[in-house]
Amino acid sequence: MFWGIGPPSIFSRLSNHTAITGSPRSKTKRAESLVSVRSGASSIRSGGSSNLRGTESHNNSQIIPRTVAALLKLQYSGGPGFTAGYCRSNSVALTVEILPSVIITKWDVLPAETPSHCYLVLDILNATPHEMDLQYSSSKHIAIEALDTCRIPVPVERCPLAKLTHVYTGNDLNPEQQLEKISKICCEHISSLVELKWSISGVNQNACTPTNDNAEYNSAKLVRGKASLNGLRIAPSMLDLLHIPPIQLEVEINRQIWSAERAEFLCLVGDMMDVTVNLFNALGTFLGPLNLQLSVYQDLQNGTNHRRLDTRVLIIGSDRAVLEKVHVYSFST
Repeated sequence: MFWGIGPPSIFSRLSNHTAITGSPRSKTKRAESLVSVRSGASSIRSGGSSNLRGTESHNNSQIIPRTVAALLKLQYSGGPGFTAGYCRSNSVALTVEILPSVIITKWDVLPAETPSHCYLVLDILNATPHEMDLQYSSSKHIAIEALDTCRIPVPVERCPLAKLTHVYTGNDLNPEQQLEKISKICCEHISSLVELKWSISGVNQNACTPTNDNAEYNSAKLVRGKASLNGLRIAPSMLDLLHIPPIQLEVEINRQIWSAERAEFLCLVGDMMDVTVNLFNALGTFLGPLNLQLSVYQDLQNGTNHRRLDTRVLIIGSDRAVLEKVHVYSFST
């Protein structure tokens, strides 16, 4: 099998599961014109919040290849035939199977320590029979065993609001089209920021060629490639973390500002908590009307949230408010 840098990424998305299906990599003998090469780009299978947190087994020995067929036509002539205007023609059929070296099987978005960033969590499969070194940031590397999957968190700067202002302020899009447009912009944003570089050392790139007496010709070399995120589909549940929202909240609990660094406040049973919410309109146009509601629930630490707290929590005042209009770059409390 010949290993080298191939053409652009191969995209295939499977819905609701991440099992890799298709014909086995070890195929029966085909025609002599059939050549298998390893792509230097990535293949995206499936993803989403629920898939990433789930645990599924993958049959790494089965990869779906992409087949490219070509017909090479040759014409040649010489001697008296060339003078008389005659020639001979021949055609050779070529078939190439392209196998991805890196497959992104699942993905999700998680909040970061600062509100301007988030984590793009990727499950990456090394689809080669060699150990691979993957660089997913300027200073972070990880080694992935052959046919093994590794989960990596990639820090990403959230999509700035300047790229989305025309979507929020436009009147020619319905909510579904607006959501699709935002998803596309966010996908292009993270694709431009995230660069996954992989390398494999000690691979004989000429393993499928006839033996040559030149030792340098048959020596093992370092194979490099890049995994692209183009074609990554963003679920609606991920969008809130991928871009900076047009409405930014500042929450104060007992006159102390809540932040990601301080996500917990300790209070005794029976204590009163003063909650203040400030809204900031970061768009270049006014917003309204806006509905603000305070929802209280109890996390049972088993994946279940208990929301029927009528006998445990007493709210003094109103737990919801309607803001008719929030002016440009202004706060409302």
